[in-house]
Amino acid sequence: MKKIAVVGLGNILMGDDGIGVRVVEQLEREKCLSRSVTLIQGETAGITILPYIEDAEAVIFVDAVIFDGEYGEVKIFKDDEIQTDRGPPLSVHELGLKDVVSLIELYFHHKPDIALIGIKPKSIAEGLEISPEVEKSIPIAARTIMNEIEIFADMTGIVR
Repeated sequence: MKKIAVVGLGNILMGDDGIGVRVVEQLEREKCLSRSVTLIQGETAGITILPYIEDAEAVIFVDAVIFDGEYGEVKIFKDDEIQTDRGPPLSVHELGLKDVVSLIELYFHHKPDIALIGIKPKSIAEGLEISPEVEKSIPIAARTIMNEIEIFADMTGIVR
């Protein structure tokens, strides 16, 4: 069976920044994914997540992302949109997702298909609470990830 990794990124101590982790927690509770899908709480791990995704045929990151749109809006970014050097960084972390993707391309024996499920944060401030606008996006982001898993499964020949 080929593998898909879903990686939740973010700092749960910084409000909406923890949304990626919360979405992966939701997927863990639903227990509806095939054995070929691995859920990873990447949190703020940066490059230390690389060994956990090295064998994946596809990687779906979920994180708080700065983009034009409404707070809590869910947007899918694919390969070139993640790699672009124009505009603001896609991730709110010091070592951005673009850096991690660049390292994947440099050090892995293959380049997995990559998607970023971005959720626009309202507040990146100390605290455990997710803003209501962003919290409402958790089930939407989880469904979006499920759809991306289906797309990647069809692309890579994964048996469901």
